Amino acid sequence: MDSSTKLVTCTSYQLNGVGNSNATGALDTTYSATVNCTNHGGMLVPVKSSVQTAPTSTGSLSSKNGSLIVPSLNSGPVPTAADFFAAAKCPNGNWTKSLQSGSITLSSFTYTLTFAGFTGPFIAITGP
Repeated sequence: MDSSTKLVTCTSYQLNGVGNSNATGALDTTYSATVNCTNHGGMLVPVKSSVQTAPTSTGSLSSKNGSLIVPSLNSGPVPTAADFFAAAKCPNGNWTKSLQSGSITLSSFTYTLTFAGFTGPFIAITGP
């Protein structure tokens, strides 16, 4: 993960000995942030947490001569404050939402490589 952008990148690699099997690669990322709700009297109410999932990057891969070239997969874009505001639930619509400074974090990621005809992944890496 690039700590400055919070984006996850899985670099390209070659997997040999796969015969003529096709596969699909996928990278799913989940981000979280803390949204504060403030009433008109200026009182901060309990913090509301919101979780957003960045779009999944996938690729359909074809093997050639028993080798599978898996391209680089990238997460993103990282959800914006507006995305977290939309998911946050304040007591009512009269409260003001604010994003707690520096609270957008990568909660988790899952990288999978699944061969055609199989229900589960051949490779599964999760983090952080």
